[in-house]
Amino acid sequence: MAVAPEICVALAAVLALAAGCSDYDLGSGDDEGIPPGDDDATGDDDDGGNPDFDGIPWDDCEQGYLGDYYNLPEDHPDVEIDVGGVEPGSLPGSHDWWNPAWWVWSQYDPHLEFGTDWWPVDQGLPGDPQYFAVHWSAWIVVHEAAPFTFEMGSDDDSWLVIDGQVKADLGGIHGLAATEYEAVLDEGWYAFDIYFAERHTSESGFYFRFTGGPVTIYPSDCEDHP
Repeated sequence: MAVAPEICVALAAVLALAAGCSDYDLGSGDDEGIPPGDDDATGDDDDGGNPDFDGIPWDDCEQGYLGDYYNLPEDHPDVEIDVGGVEPGSLPGSHDWWNPAWWVWSQYDPHLEFGTDWWPVDQGLPGDPQYFAVHWSAWIVVHEAAPFTFEMGSDDDSWLVIDGQVKADLGGIHGLAATEYEAVLDEGWYAFDIYFAERHTSESGFYFRFTGGPVTIYPSDCEDHP
């Protein structure tokens, strides 16, 4: 099966879904390897959540998103349950789908446009290629202040987290559904995390795109480059 909080619009690919929108903390995810994140979403360098902008060798970093892929076991209690549609309100940190025990690989993804027939994890295990999860992390460097529109669509669950704040929530087992988040971002750098899970057998899909001023996307491990 397969949000500056100025505007939050939830859409569905086939039906209009009232997904609900709010600013709320990511929640603790220490046991699942999910960073709690920072409570500030300003992009300033004194908030304690972002690295020293001038100290990062940006030019040496590959552009794109760092994706960690996980293979969920077919007997996990959260897979192959009833299709309930978009059910916002839970937090990524309340789920164990990104448990290090189920991590299979990391890769750099230059974009997050995967269509509607996307099954990247197949290790030949029972239930494969269904039942998988991905955590993408990146620094979005905004070169000049501008309004931005972020679009995200998924089948099934997905969340967009900016500097530790959930800005878009498409939790639940559902067909392809989409949401938008609009904000004016100041010049600076922002920690982006996107969480996705596919928990049913029929379809799987995900996309994330945005429009606005000039930006550069770097994987979250850029500050670790020599």
